[in-house]
Amino acid sequence: MSSVGQVWFFRLLGRRMRIQGRQLLLLTTVGAKTGKRRQTVVASFPDGPESADRWLIVASAAGAATHPAWYVNLARRPDGAAIEVDGHRFAVDCDSLHGGERDRAWKRRLRKMRVHFVMADSQHRRNRR
Repeated sequence: MSSVGQVWFFRLLGRRMRIQGRQLLLLTTVGAKTGKRRQTVVASFPDGPESADRWLIVASAAGAATHPAWYVNLARRPDGAAIEVDGHRFAVDCDSLHGGERDRAWKRRLRKMRVHFVMADSQHRRNRR
C-alpha cells in the first residue's frame, strides 16, 4: 500500500490500527532532497513504562538492505519532524541510537515482541481444538 493510502487509513481508523499488537503512529518528516513534508505510518513502542513521552521506531524497512526513506529524511533533516499519536500531534527531537543504548532498546523491543508472539501462539492453539 502506498504511503498516501496508509495515511488515509490511519486518519480513518486511528487508534484501532495495529501491527503485531503495537500501536501505530503517523510520522512526519521533511524530504532530504525535496524539502517537502512527507508522512508515513510506522509501528512504534513506548521506551519503557517510565518514558511515556518517548517512542522507539525501528528503521528496518521490513528487513531490506537499505534504510527506509523516512530514516534518511530524519538523518539529513531532523528539524520539522513530528508524530501523531492518539489524535495528538507533537513536534519531536529524533535520535539514532548507537552502541549500548541501541542494544538495550533492541532487547526491550524483543521482550515485547516475545510476549505478543507467545500470546498469538497460545490463541492459535486454542483455535485448532
